[in-house]
Amino acid sequence: MTIGTVVGRIEIDYLRPIHLEDQVEAAVKCTRIGNSSFDLEQYLIGKDSGGHDHIFAKCRCVMVSVDMKTMKPVSVPEKYRLKLLENEGN
Repeated sequence: MTIGTVVGRIEIDYLRPIHLEDQVEAAVKCTRIGNSSFDLEQYLIGKDSGGHDHIFAKCRCVMVSVDMKTMKPVSVPEKYRLKLLENEGN
């Protein structure tokens, strides 16, 4: 069985436009791990051209582990679960 990860739900809040001179980075944090899905929070953060800190956008996603042949949910593979937990504090 080949296991993949698909987006089950996504919600994005665009808080501020990004301009060419802005310095933007992406940050990702896992906030929940369930049996067949996990939640990610993602942020676009950085400084505008004047050097002021901002959150430009934030996103919440539910990612679902699926059998790629049947597209049915399956348990999050242990190696993925361990990697998500390993990065939890970062």
